Amino acid sequence: MPNKRVDRLTIAECRELLDSHHFGRLGFMDYVGVFPSIIPVNYLLNEGKIVIRTDAGSKLSAAIRGAPVAFELDGVDETCQVGWTVVLHGHAEEVTD
Repeated sequence: MPNKRVDRLTIAECRELLDSHHFGRLGFMDYVGVFPSIIPVNYLLNEGKIVIRTDAGSKLSAAIRGAPVAFELDGVDETCQVGWTVVLHGHAEEVTD
Protein backbone atom coordinates (compact mmCIF):
# COMPACT_ATOMS: atom_id res chain seq x y z
CA MET A 1 0.00 0.00 0.00
CA PRO A 2 1.45 3.43 -0.94
CA ASN A 3 2.49 5.88 1.75
CA LYS A 4 -0.24 8.53 2.22
CA ARG A 5 1.91 10.88 4.33
CA VAL A 6 2.28 14.52 3.31
CA ASP A 7 5.49 16.32 4.25
CA ARG A 8 5.95 20.09 4.09
CA LEU A 9 8.98 21.26 2.12
CA THR A 10 11.32 23.76 3.76
CA ILE A 11 11.90 27.16 2.17
CA ALA A 12 15.42 26.04 1.24
CA GLU A 13 14.05 22.91 -0.46
CA CYS A 14 11.50 25.00 -2.38
CA ARG A 15 14.20 27.41 -3.58
CA GLU A 16 16.41 24.52 -4.64
CA LEU A 17 13.54 22.99 -6.65
CA LEU A 18 12.68 26.36 -8.21
CA ASP A 19 16.32 26.96 -9.11
CA SER A 20 16.83 23.50 -10.63
CA HIS A 21 13.76 23.55 -12.91
CA HIS A 22 12.68 25.98 -15.61
CA PHE A 23 9.10 25.06 -16.50
CA GLY A 24 6.08 25.86 -14.33
CA ARG A 25 2.53 27.16 -14.44
CA LEU A 26 1.26 30.71 -14.00
CA GLY A 27 -2.26 31.20 -12.64
CA PHE A 28 -4.16 34.48 -12.95
CA MET A 29 -7.65 35.87 -13.46
CA ASP A 30 -8.79 36.89 -16.94
CA TYR A 31 -8.91 40.59 -17.81
CA VAL A 32 -12.42 41.01 -16.37
CA GLY A 33 -11.66 38.98 -13.25
CA VAL A 34 -14.21 36.27 -13.94
CA PHE A 35 -12.33 33.15 -15.03
CA PRO A 36 -9.05 31.79 -13.70
CA SER A 37 -6.40 30.89 -16.26
CA ILE A 38 -3.44 28.56 -15.77
CA ILE A 39 -0.77 28.49 -18.45
CA PRO A 40 2.59 26.74 -18.80
CA VAL A 41 5.60 29.06 -18.79
CA ASN A 42 9.37 28.91 -18.97
CA TYR A 43 10.95 30.78 -16.07
CA LEU A 44 14.09 31.40 -14.11
CA LEU A 45 14.69 32.20 -10.47
CA ASN A 46 16.58 35.51 -10.17
CA GLU A 47 17.39 36.91 -6.73
CA GLY A 48 14.46 35.06 -5.19
CA LYS A 49 11.94 36.18 -7.82
CA ILE A 50 10.30 34.21 -10.60
CA VAL A 51 11.07 35.84 -13.97
CA ILE A 52 9.00 34.94 -17.03
CA ARG A 53 9.90 36.21 -20.47
CA THR A 54 6.84 36.69 -22.64
CA ASP A 55 5.34 38.60 -25.54
CA ALA A 56 2.31 40.87 -25.24
CA GLY A 57 -0.86 38.99 -24.31
CA SER A 58 -2.69 37.57 -21.33
CA LYS A 59 0.40 36.95 -19.15
CA LEU A 60 1.71 40.45 -19.73
CA SER A 61 -1.73 41.98 -19.25
CA ALA A 62 -1.97 40.39 -15.79
CA ALA A 63 1.46 41.79 -14.92
CA ILE A 64 0.72 45.30 -16.10
CA ARG A 65 -2.35 45.65 -13.93
CA GLY A 66 -0.61 44.21 -10.86
CA ALA A 67 -3.06 41.34 -10.57
CA PRO A 68 -2.58 38.66 -7.93
CA VAL A 69 -1.02 35.57 -9.46
CA ALA A 70 -0.01 32.08 -8.46
CA PHE A 71 2.98 30.12 -9.69
CA GLU A 72 3.19 26.35 -9.42
CA LEU A 73 5.96 23.84 -10.04
CA ASP A 74 5.67 20.11 -9.46
CA GLY A 75 7.20 16.74 -10.11
CA VAL A 76 5.95 13.16 -9.94
CA ASP A 77 7.59 9.74 -9.76
CA GLU A 78 4.85 7.42 -11.06
CA THR A 79 6.83 4.28 -10.19
CA CYS A 80 7.16 5.19 -6.52
CA GLN A 81 3.80 7.02 -6.48
CA VAL A 82 5.31 10.12 -4.87
CA GLY A 83 5.44 13.74 -5.90
CA TRP A 84 6.13 17.27 -4.77
CA THR A 85 4.61 20.71 -5.38
CA VAL A 86 5.82 24.26 -4.82
CA VAL A 87 3.12 26.98 -4.94
CA LEU A 88 3.84 30.71 -4.71
CA HIS A 89 1.33 33.56 -4.42
CA GLY A 90 2.04 37.20 -5.14
CA HIS A 91 1.61 40.08 -7.54
CA ALA A 92 3.04 40.27 -11.02
CA GLU A 93 4.91 43.30 -12.29
CA GLU A 94 6.35 44.16 -15.67
CA VAL A 95 10.12 44.35 -16.07
CA THR A 96 11.31 46.01 -19.26
CA ASP A 97 15.11 45.80 -19.01
